[in-house]
Amino acid sequence: MEMKIHHRTEETQQPFLGRPMQRIEDASLLVGRGQYGDDVGVKPGTLQAVVVRSPHAHAVVN
Repeated sequence: MEMKIHHRTEETQQPFLGRPMQRIEDASLLVGRGQYGDDVGVKPGTLQAVVVRSPHAHAVVN
C-alpha cells in the first residue's frame, strides 16, 4: 500500500495556527466595560427552561 505525504508550504498553511493574534477585546475588559453572556437582558416573551433532577435514583416521578 502506497501513501502520499503532503508537505505544507507557507501558502497552504492556515494563517492563524501557531502565530500570535492581536486581541481586540482586552481594552474594554481592562476598563470594566466588558460584556458577558449574563449581562444580556432577557426580552419579554423569551422561553426559559429549568432542569429538575430527582434526589432518588431510579425513582418514579408521579
